[in-house]
Amino acid sequence: MVHLVEVKSVRSTDPGLIRGVYQCIKYSAVFQAQRAGTTPELRITATLVVEKKPPSNIRDLAKRHGVRLAVITVNHLGTR
Repeated sequence: MVHLVEVKSVRSTDPGLIRGVYQCIKYSAVFQAQRAGTTPELRITATLVVEKKPPSNIRDLAKRHGVRLAVITVNHLGTR
């Protein structure tokens, strides 16, 4: 199993989070293409790691494309 990760901070805007989803899709496609023929059974998981729960449209986009979302609070800049 291979885990590919894109990380976005609490400062990321919605367009930045959408780009993060597409980065995960791209990482998966490129990695799969690189491994084609050598390890076709290799399972690839792409995860977008964010510091705040994304809006439903971004969660839906990620789900539709098989991108996992992980919300991990590390930074408290957004809690002023």
